[in-house]
Amino acid sequence: MTSDQPSLAKKANRAGFRLSAARLATVQALYEIDVAGASPDAVLSSFLEKHWRDVTLRDPDLKPEEADKARLANPDPAYLTKLVLGVDQNRTHITDAVNGILTGDWTTERLDALMRSLLFAAAFELEFEPSVPKRVLISEYTDLSHAFFEDNDARFATGVLSSLALAFRPE
Repeated sequence: MTSDQPSLAKKANRAGFRLSAARLATVQALYEIDVAGASPDAVLSSFLEKHWRDVTLRDPDLKPEEADKARLANPDPAYLTKLVLGVDQNRTHITDAVNGILTGDWTTERLDALMRSLLFAAAFELEFEPSVPKRVLISEYTDLSHAFFEDNDARFATGVLSSLALAFRPE
């Protein structure tokens, strides 16, 4: 292994973290657009300029003076923009696709705004970002569902994600 290989691996990991952070930020941005009725451009501007600068996390179970800070990766701005605008521009198509998977009396309108945002972001990537492996998207959005929701709702999201993956990428 050359001395450049660890450096290249570290850069690749950082890039992956930035894409993961972009997915998280996309779900949050879509939620804000949905709930506040804000324009995608205004929300994106806010997210790119303010939300992610020097954000740190502390373990909530520790006292502030005892807790180490964990710095969050900044989302990839181009990918965040692509996802948010892509969902916005394809909202009708994505809504129809998700509605086609929901069963019974369930529609996207009945879903919690955060659930709808997560499923719409995932649906967009599954259909319009074929270079991203399906298993990566299912894993990332499943992790996000568990971060945002309790077990039953997270399982519901995972089921819909799996059905979306089959619909958009049957291979």
